[in-house]
Amino acid sequence: MLGIWIASITLVGVLLAAAAHLLERLARARRRWLWSVAMVAGPLLAVLDATLRRVLPRMASPDVVFGPAVPIWDAALHGLSVAATTGPVRAVEGVMVGAWALATVTLVAVLAGGVSRVRKRRRSWTPALVDGVRVLLSRGFGPAVIGVRHPEIVLPPWVLELPAEERALILAHELEHRRRGDPRLLAAAFAFAAALPWNLPGWWALFRIRDAVETDCDARVLAKHSASRNRYARLLFEVGSRSLGTVPLGAGFGERVSSLERRIREMLNVRAARKRLVLQAMVAAVLVVAACTMNVMGVNMKKQSTQEQSTVTAPDVGLQSAPTFTPFTVAPRILNRDEIRTALQRDYPPLLRDAGIGGTVKVYFFIDAQGQVQNVRIDKSSGHPALDEAALKVGRAMRFAPALNRDVKVPVWVSFPITFAVD
Repeated sequence: MLGIWIASITLVGVLLAAAAHLLERLARARRRWLWSVAMVAGPLLAVLDATLRRVLPRMASPDVVFGPAVPIWDAALHGLSVAATTGPVRAVEGVMVGAWALATVTLVAVLAGGVSRVRKRRRSWTPALVDGVRVLLSRGFGPAVIGVRHPEIVLPPWVLELPAEERALILAHELEHRRRGDPRLLAAAFAFAAALPWNLPGWWALFRIRDAVETDCDARVLAKHSASRNRYARLLFEVGSRSLGTVPLGAGFGERVSSLERRIREMLNVRAARKRLVLQAMVAAVLVVAACTMNVMGVNMKKQSTQEQSTVTAPDVGLQSAPTFTPFTVAPRILNRDEIRTALQRDYPPLLRDAGIGGTVKVYFFIDAQGQVQNVRIDKSSGHPALDEAALKVGRAMRFAPALNRDVKVPVWVSFPITFAVD
């Protein structure tokens, strides 16, 4: 089940990432949010789907209450949806969960180590006022904005030697990063990717978010300094070639060479033809629809897996021999209310009823995939053997609509308290 869930999220992520790639040119200066949605939508759709499938059946299955001799129903195992698995499958899933946790912890530790090194180096950075903007001067980093809670602009000393117009462009870029809270966005994106380390589309989206925060800032700066487009492109290349390093979770003017090439092309190229953009938007819409419906396919895969496991590992004959954990999302529903009302009156021991003695018997029921009661036994006695025996007789007379595990009819063990009471 875990493997199917991971594969489903990964496939949905691929479709959403492909759609985001096609929509990039339409998003213009909001690409960071486009890729952020592409990153989180797949896992959130899976969680929302699982949550709704658990909550809605519970809301739709009220307790059943009968007349003078009142049987009170409370399915102790109601709402569980974890598929029954064999020992080897459980072992494999245990290894997968362990590897998942180890990868997440390792990634967080690596990032924490990088942040710690930057904090130590920060002690040697010199505060300065450059063209009216407070910055930190560092020989090893920059230009960049660092810090999640209190973002700060970091510049290398050689920036001070640039012409005033070029310094203004660099500062405008870094101020846009700080104003938009890009370090916080990058930190949140990395945390989301680290939480799902196996989600390759999520890592791709993380790298695209990192590029998008730069291209978005480029677009906003050039919107205010449109006459400096060519100068900005040359400056971008120069700063990129002179930058000495990158800051963990930092956003900066100079980035990786591959990113710089894309940014320069984006600034200097004219917009794509309208027909091409429309076609890309249409294809992206198809991919988004496919991603949304992929959850249904994932559910069907889980359903098939559940059916196979029920057939191979838990046949009714063996399962009904003793109470055991059986998963379901929709509880069995009683069908013959009138017959049960009659059985309660008929089987209530006369001596106990006349004496005003009642009690509650918890009864285990094994209900097969057709809703038939195949086995009943005492879970917890009422303290009166006659009441216990009466409860078993009533239980054998019951007929149910079968339990469902999602949309699959499944055999289940459930424990219901049956209470005999006198008005």
